[in-house]
Amino acid sequence: MGRAGADGSGVPGVGGGVAGGGARQPRAGRGDGGPGAAGYRLAALVRAHVRAHTGYPMLAVVAKNEMHALSPAAAALAVAVRRRSEALLAEVLAMGHQQGVFDVVHLEATATAIGGMSIRVASWYPAPGAGLSPSRLADVYASLALRVAGARQH
Repeated sequence: MGRAGADGSGVPGVGGGVAGGGARQPRAGRGDGGPGAAGYRLAALVRAHVRAHTGYPMLAVVAKNEMHALSPAAAALAVAVRRRSEALLAEVLAMGHQQGVFDVVHLEATATAIGGMSIRVASWYPAPGAGLSPSRLADVYASLALRVAGARQH
């Protein structure tokens, strides 16, 4: 089985550079728990989230805004996926704050802001004239998420 990520991580949309010429990912660590791992993990989570919302916008909109239209089993699955995604994001933000990689002002507010901006992708992308491929958009959002989390540059 091949590795999907551009960096061999297996996560679609992971790797492939810095977006927007702005905030850079904290160095090293990757997913190993070492210094910089939280920055890498946050960027990977956001890229995967954005790629899911650009790839499956109708599913994203229904799962976010139209839960009443789903069967009880489908709604339960959507809620479980959402809760796990929220927990992963909160874990990564807390880890980064504890490691001194992020300067998180308020954990829940930061997680909500990052998650919310990624969810909105399904309602506006692709925008005429935006000039962003799904991969480029994922990189831009990863850069924005690192800024929102207060990523410190090393």
